[in-house]
Amino acid sequence: MQFTEPRVQLLVCVFALFLAACFSPEDARLEGNSLRPNVNTNFNSNAANANANTTEDDEKELDKLINLPFTPEETVWRNDKLIADADANDNRTPGPNDYKLTAVLKFSKEDAEALIAKAALKHPPTDTELETEAWFPAELIAKSETSGKSTIKGLSYSAETFAKAPYMVGSLVRITETEYFVLKLQTQ
Repeated sequence: MQFTEPRVQLLVCVFALFLAACFSPEDARLEGNSLRPNVNTNFNSNAANANANTTEDDEKELDKLINLPFTPEETVWRNDKLIADADANDNRTPGPNDYKLTAVLKFSKEDAEALIAKAALKHPPTDTELETEAWFPAELIAKSETSGKSTIKGLSYSAETFAKAPYMVGSLVRITETEYFVLKLQTQ
């Protein structure tokens, strides 16, 4: 049986190419797509989240970074790269390993009183106002909205009790009429 008719020859060629494509190794079929890398290969979720500026609520992870003198009832925190602006407490330019840790901690009434008694020994409290951030607990955001300025009032204390290298500089603010504290520490 000879395939002399051009249409039959074309049909046989197309069928042969189809079979060759079906039985070739998978990698050979994907080699032509070198412009789009395989995004799922060796995905490192820690590297992807390093600059995501997400909040955390893991108290054990926070305790690895700072000293927690009492066990908080609620914990939410973030660890952000320190940028050269109002974040810095001094005039030095932040380096690539400089970070700012901000934590909102809620303690029991007894622990809150013990904490401020200890902190007041290091630094007398001063009145302050803080701007709320979108990730703060709902109770603090609602409290800030009543002021009409997106700020919350509190007393600022020394954060020395929480300091652990490299987070050595910062402040601790007890929010007025609550057991919430906003802790800000940065590398030095």
